[in-house]
Amino acid sequence: MNRTFRFALLALLAIAIAGCSVARVAYTNAPPAIAWMVDDWFDLQDGQRDWVKERAARLIAWHRASELPEYERFLQEIAVRLSRGIREDDARWAYLGGRDLYRRAAQKMLPDMTDFLLQVTPEQVAYLEKKFDKDNEKMFAEAGGGSPKERAEKRAKRIVERLEDWTGRLTPAQRELVATRVKAMPDVTDDWLADRQKRQGELLKLLRARPGREAMAAGVHRLVLDTDAWRSPAYLEKMRQRDQQSFAMMAALDATFDATQREHIQKKVRGYAADVAYLMAQR
Repeated sequence: MNRTFRFALLALLAIAIAGCSVARVAYTNAPPAIAWMVDDWFDLQDGQRDWVKERAARLIAWHRASELPEYERFLQEIAVRLSRGIREDDARWAYLGGRDLYRRAAQKMLPDMTDFLLQVTPEQVAYLEKKFDKDNEKMFAEAGGGSPKERAEKRAKRIVERLEDWTGRLTPAQRELVATRVKAMPDVTDDWLADRQKRQGELLKLLRARPGREAMAAGVHRLVLDTDAWRSPAYLEKMRQRDQQSFAMMAALDATFDATQREHIQKKVRGYAADVAYLMAQR
């Protein structure tokens, strides 16, 4: 799934913790879950797990108080835009809005990320490197194999499945529309895999350098938020093209929706709104 579909209109809450009814439980139990995920990457030692849980609890409290109201407003605007039909500008707006929500959360997390990385030992850096190697081997096998045609077929199938989660069953003509548009988009698989390895390498280099807090914070900010500063210009251009083609595809697909499909989408948005309202009330 390319970055557009992580943020665009029909998948805009994929970045949200409060994404579905199941996530009500996940949101409430986020601190231990986050600690478990960090442990999977770093093999936490001594009091690090409790430290991560405590910082994660602070983050969730901030997110509940400051960000969930923004999600609610975002969903209200989405419902309005959906009711009048999706245009390219609407898809672009949702993408940029989703990016903004992500960047705000990431910005809030940066000080804690910096403090944690300053605690990481050389042994944990070695553990992380092995984890990267293991995960990359699996990811390269899954994403990097096959001919360009086979990759395009897989991408089209994945995107159709994601869209149908929002729209209900697409018609054969709608599926063909999506498949044709997706196959015309640039294949960024190799670029994405290279980008992933580059970011990992930069992080390992930063951790091994063991800089002071200011330098560590700058390095983390660069890797997490200033990605355009170090990414390949060719990769950035391919992603720009894919984004624009994706926005156009969303608008073209919207023009084919029937009343049942539109209601399915609206029901999905109302469900997300109910989840956000529920989580906001749990303060």
